[in-house]
Amino acid sequence: MDGYKTATEGDGAPRAFNADKTDSSIQRSLCFFLILFPCLPYVSIYTVNEFSFPFISLNGDAGVLLIELIIIALFFANLTRYGFHSLKPTPVISWFMLFICLALLSVFMAGAINYEHIVVPLLKSLRMLVYVAIYFVFYWNYKNEYSRSLIFSLFAGGCIFGFIGLVGYLFQLPGLVADQVIWSSTTGLSGLSRAGGFLGDASAFGALASLYIVSAMLIALRKDSDNALIRIALLCLLINSSALCCSWSRAGFVALFVAFLVMGLTRFDKKIDKRRMLIVTIVILLLVMLLYFTTDIVASIVNDRILPLLNVFDGNIQRVSSGRTLMWSQGLDVFENGTILQQVFGHGYKIDTETSLIDNNYLYVLISTGICGFIAFLGFWISVAKGLWIKSGLDSSTCPMVSIARICFISFLVLMVFADQMTMPLNMCLMFILLGCTEKAVQSAVSPRQRMRKMVQKAEKRD
Repeated sequence: MDGYKTATEGDGAPRAFNADKTDSSIQRSLCFFLILFPCLPYVSIYTVNEFSFPFISLNGDAGVLLIELIIIALFFANLTRYGFHSLKPTPVISWFMLFICLALLSVFMAGAINYEHIVVPLLKSLRMLVYVAIYFVFYWNYKNEYSRSLIFSLFAGGCIFGFIGLVGYLFQLPGLVADQVIWSSTTGLSGLSRAGGFLGDASAFGALASLYIVSAMLIALRKDSDNALIRIALLCLLINSSALCCSWSRAGFVALFVAFLVMGLTRFDKKIDKRRMLIVTIVILLLVMLLYFTTDIVASIVNDRILPLLNVFDGNIQRVSSGRTLMWSQGLDVFENGTILQQVFGHGYKIDTETSLIDNNYLYVLISTGICGFIAFLGFWISVAKGLWIKSGLDSSTCPMVSIARICFISFLVLMVFADQMTMPLNMCLMFILLGCTEKAVQSAVSPRQRMRKMVQKAEKRD
């Protein structure tokens, strides 16, 4: 029977089920997850204010916990379907698992004297396993023929994410506004709040908004995107651009600028319409100029958050980084003054008491997990780059999901310079969803003959 497979009932008699219908249901479930997953934290902020466990108190973190429980449930549901043999570690997952193990080791070594302080840091490291779980959920179920539906759902979720953040900011809803307050030195405005989105974190909110922006921009500029996909991409672009401005996230602006340069000045994606990109650039500049001269808020954002970035050409890194270079210098001093054991395996949870806010993912990993953890961390991102560009050999113009993963990867490397993205669960979940999809897309693009040739070569090497 075409489109059907057979299974075995309890009495051993064969039973037919529609494989195409099952695949369609799974893809719809993935689409619903992409739409809802950036919104789940909002649901629980107002329903559960605090979870208390032995040694643990999670204020405002209930939303993230809800996402993690859903991801774990999806993982084990799929594991029963595909079996343990399907948990084949790719280089990306192998490096990441090594990093998690070294992060756990650094926690235990830092708590060698007093173990009662390591419970929360231990859970913080273990929670990174959720990223591995969501990777496998999408790796197991991704199919190239459903990529358009997944991309559409991704942008639909981005629209809801940005819209709720904007509404929370405009109406100053509790839990959706960051604690930080901005004073404008150019327009004289004071006491300006920042959009914080879920958990009131402006950095995490702005970073995720920038990832949605670069993804939507890429799809809107591709020649092969249909009208429905372009419309949802432009809507996502508009909403999250407004959300990014309201977050005042300088890191988001820098990541967006770098991604735009990569798309415009390199052969990043052969299907990007350069003419359309020029038109979009002109329209954005005209709109920003109009708002700049008519709105004090936009003028403050441009003068205080965007234009100072040009100081990088004058060597004024301190102003460009909003004072972060001082924190980075203090963090390096902590690393250099540590013992040999701390330099190799890290300070563990003690980093939070021995240093101030670092706001640099690379430096935070180096201090907290040491040289060993830092090597595993770099190995993970190098393996991601190798899988997206070198190993696959897949032209991104033929697979938009690969192209989205590549531009988000570039933006993520920039974002990690300004904040600890590894502790921002929605941002990391989005990256691992894209990595799982692209890994499966690359494998699907390899012909059976190529796959057989590789198997023969591996067998010859073993002999």
